[in-house]
Amino acid sequence: MAPNVHKKLPPSVLAKIARFTADNRIEDLKNFIRVGPDLKNVALSNEALYHLCVEYRHDFAWWSGTNSWYYGLFIKLVGAKNSYALYIESIRLAFNVGEIDVALYLLDDVKDIHPHAKLMFIMLCFCAGRECLKVYLMFQAHFKFAEVEWMGKELMYHIDAVNSRKADTYRKTWKLDYCPECWDMHAWLGENNGERCNDCVYFYLSRDICRML
Repeated sequence: MAPNVHKKLPPSVLAKIARFTADNRIEDLKNFIRVGPDLKNVALSNEALYHLCVEYRHDFAWWSGTNSWYYGLFIKLVGAKNSYALYIESIRLAFNVGEIDVALYLLDDVKDIHPHAKLMFIMLCFCAGRECLKVYLMFQAHFKFAEVEWMGKELMYHIDAVNSRKADTYRKTWKLDYCPECWDMHAWLGENNGERCNDCVYFYLSRDICRML
């Protein structure tokens, strides 16, 4: 099909193409980009990028680095307010730039979309001494220990990917009013730091994350 034919497509059709592109994974973008300028613009439109699925990419957090080949696309995704891109951008802002307030603002918008974002929101609130008891208790009631432990490892991986400052800036503001009351039982059972329960997993994770800020 000649490129000039695409100009005859009505906006409604182009919008459907954009949504179709978004419903597929990011690798499908190249097929639209190669066809012609109009479909390239559709594939890279805010509508398409807003809905684009990127969370399956294990290396996506690395795209936020300025030396990444995909940095330009990452910036476009953030500009289009792609929810997962905003989650990664919040991590970059908090741990690489030191803008924890802006990070919390972004996370507040996407925390109900991605569980990782909600857990990171809780962790940053703990580090900054912010109140988040309601969000924390709802999250704790919804996710089991194994799920939180796995998400915690993912969070640490994402933090490493954005080249964390590791400045321990929030040591004095780290606040956990809901400290676990299970330590005596763990001591009696001979369970160490690596053997955690659904209560203290949040304590240790927030402590480790706070050291990375």
